[in-house]
Amino acid sequence: MAYILEFTDLFGGEANYGWLHRLTIEGEANISRRTLIRNAKRAFGIAARHYVYVDGGDFIELRFSGVAVVLMITWDYADDPEISWQ
Repeated sequence: MAYILEFTDLFGGEANYGWLHRLTIEGEANISRRTLIRNAKRAFGIAARHYVYVDGGDFIELRFSGVAVVLMITWDYADDPEISWQ
């Protein structure tokens, strides 16, 4: 399973995309949320603790204290043979 990571700035509390760093990481389909967050933060070199955690089922959003940035983790189902898009 692939996971798409987007790390960008905030403006007015919303993702601004004034700058954007995007990565894709691989992981188990049944990976725990905690491990996925740890791997995503490590991929961008983020050591700060997050203070807002939003779990939307197939996405996770993390915000950090003292900086106007957001880290979004989205499940990428494009190559999943279990899901039919037709």
